[in-house]
Amino acid sequence: MITVVSIVLLSGYWLFFISIALAKRNQLSTYEDFTLAGRRQSATAVWLSILATCIGSSVVVGLPSSAGSIGWPAFWWLAVGSIGLMLQGLLLTEKVRQSNATTIIELIRNLTHPSIALVSSFVIVISWVGIVAAQFKAIGIVSQALAGSNDPKLFITIGAAVTILYTMIGGQLSVFATDKWQFLILLGSIVVPFLAWISNSSFQQISFQFLNDKFTVRNLLEYIFLTGAAYFVGPDMFSRVLCAKDIRKARTAIFLSAASLLPISLAITWLGVKAPELAPGTGAVLLRMVEAKLGKIGLLIGAFGLLSAVVSSADTTLLTASTIIQNDILRRKNSKLIQVWIVIIGTAALVFALGKLNIIPLLLNVYSLYVPTVVPITTVLLMRSKKVEKPILLIPLCVGVFFGVISLLFNNKLYALIGFIFNFLTCWLTIKLVGNN
Repeated sequence: MITVVSIVLLSGYWLFFISIALAKRNQLSTYEDFTLAGRRQSATAVWLSILATCIGSSVVVGLPSSAGSIGWPAFWWLAVGSIGLMLQGLLLTEKVRQSNATTIIELIRNLTHPSIALVSSFVIVISWVGIVAAQFKAIGIVSQALAGSNDPKLFITIGAAVTILYTMIGGQLSVFATDKWQFLILLGSIVVPFLAWISNSSFQQISFQFLNDKFTVRNLLEYIFLTGAAYFVGPDMFSRVLCAKDIRKARTAIFLSAASLLPISLAITWLGVKAPELAPGTGAVLLRMVEAKLGKIGLLIGAFGLLSAVVSSADTTLLTASTIIQNDILRRKNSKLIQVWIVIIGTAALVFALGKLNIIPLLLNVYSLYVPTVVPITTVLLMRSKKVEKPILLIPLCVGVFFGVISLLFNNKLYALIGFIFNFLTCWLTIKLVGNN
């Protein structure tokens, strides 16, 4: 009975998203409405949208699973995001919002030679296909548990298809329209199992360890530079800043988001650490924990919360990659063509999602290419706030790409860390010595 009810509710859930997109379609009168929600969003709307975007598959599926195997150090996966957002709010947010760019690539192009922006755009698009694939994979995992099926491929395909359709129809306006509700539903899926277990004596027995033999200083550095840096300088985070009505609202949203991520990370990690003891089994950890305490009704609530988290990240990353292709690679501001790219990018991501992949390793690999390439140059350019006309940064940028590719080929994040440091120092020294000549 619960399976039939679940399938009916799941169908209604997807129809709800499509109906919102169709309703918002009538409000899409300009290019900026589709790509940046008209640049008129409040601090609260941007704050909740950032949280909905941050808390995707890596958090609701990957983080608690990682906590079950490595323990409390899994906390750092989201905590470094808080650090990255805080630093962005202090150092970069004002300059990003002042730029009035459409994407991070347009911002880079306004600060340096077009060749730098072009290489960066290809890196982001390639990387973000991996992120979208991870979200689609998580949609399948959560929907599979919700419907009681043994094969997630059907649900990956359905979830991906609806997400592609929903994003294509409504653009950024529909994303913002649903993000606040998605986050509140998601928050319930974390708070409910946590409060349900908090009175349990075994659940209360904890021993905080933020480093151990399974998670060393090197692992922490990987998280800081390969994950935290993507929050500090990230296409999706910058897009939220650019959607804000003004600088003050953008900074307020960033600081609120940074503060919010820490207790969320603590609660999810706590549930993940205790899951092998209190709710052993396979599948999504948060769902196991809520089902073990509250039964099938709890599973239903938790599943829709997790599903909301994943969908809210999938549509944002899908829209970001598609906008960069049309706005920055093809250099034509045309929202209808962005819709075409949403279908193409989404289909490519679906193909990857149907393959065998694990979410946390996939995202670390994605960041291994993006971070050493784009983050150092963008940071240096924004801190300088003066255009570097010559293509002098192309060499350090390509070196960053080289280290990122090597990191992927050998599955060794140390190369990405080396590339990040080398790229940053080389960019800074190059601009210092040559940029004014």
